[in-house]
Amino acid sequence: MASSTSKGDKLEDEFHQYLLDQQIHGELVFGAYPPENCRIYKKKEYYCREREANVEFDVVLELRPFQAREKKMRVAQLAK
Repeated sequence: MASSTSKGDKLEDEFHQYLLDQQIHGELVFGAYPPENCRIYKKKEYYCREREANVEFDVVLELRPFQAREKKMRVAQLAK
């Protein structure tokens, strides 16, 4: 029987790959976020002020603002 740690690691791997596959296929990531605005990481650390140390997250979905499309639109409008 597999340990709970190995089961958890397997679940994390599968979820991470699921999100990456959605992004690669141009689908909404997690069913809600445009793929071009997402960054997907595994085992990423962020600083926590309360702990005064880094905290590691198993799977991270970072969302970027929609600036890329907005900038292109502004340039096109200025060119007219």
